[in-house]
Amino acid sequence: PTAPASLVGLPRQSVTLLDWKGSPATLITYGHNLGGLAVLEQTAQPAVKTAKGDEHGLSLPTVSINGITGQELDTALGTVVRFTRAGVTYTVIGSVPPVAADQAARAL
Repeated sequence: PTAPASLVGLPRQSVTLLDWKGSPATLITYGHNLGGLAVLEQTAQPAVKTAKGDEHGLSLPTVSINGITGQELDTALGTVVRFTRAGVTYTVIGSVPPVAADQAARAL
C-alpha cells in the first residue's frame, strides 16, 4: 500500500507503522483536526463464518468503491468507509460528510 501525498485536497501529515494483532498496519493522517481524515491500511483477514454461514459483526450500508463493495457508517459526527482490495483492508475515517469519505476511499 502507498500513502498519497494528498487525499481529497488534504496534505498528508503523518505515516505511522503499527502492529495490528501481530500483523503490520499503517495509519496515515491527512489534514488537521476536524475535517481531517485518517486511513488505516491493514492486511485483509478472512471472514469469520458462523455455523449457519453468516459473517459476525454489524451489517452496515454498502457503498461502491471503484467497483468494490465497501461498508459505510454515516453519523452526525463523521463517516467511516471500509473496503478490501488486493489483500489490503482500508478504513477511512473522519469528521467529514459521506461524499468526502467516499471520494477519499476511491482515491486510494
